[in-house]
Amino acid sequence: MTKHTPGPWFVVEGSVNGRWPSGCESAIDDVDGGNPERDYFLASVVHGDPDELLANAHLVAAAPRLLAALRGMLREHDALTIATGGKPGVTDRWSERATAARAAIAAAEGKE
Repeated sequence: MTKHTPGPWFVVEGSVNGRWPSGCESAIDDVDGGNPERDYFLASVVHGDPDELLANAHLVAAAPRLLAALRGMLREHDALTIATGGKPGVTDRWSERATAARAAIAAAEGKE
């Protein structure tokens, strides 16, 4: 899988240079307000309840930050596990969460 477009990503609510995908309600781009140099967006959110579409657009736009946060949390988890020698009880309660975080990262990287 190729590397994704780096963040931050932004929600765009309005056409850029008069261009707007058919049926599009909101879009996601890597330039705040959209990139007038391109004739496409990173993603568009189409058809449906406007409030739900906007919420979906914000969730997608947050993806690079969410991915970075998960990776950071796992680095901390792994460092603590190493520092404590994997001592039972110290990181046990986080092991399921760490497994879920690793699965989410794998999905984001197309490795699921």
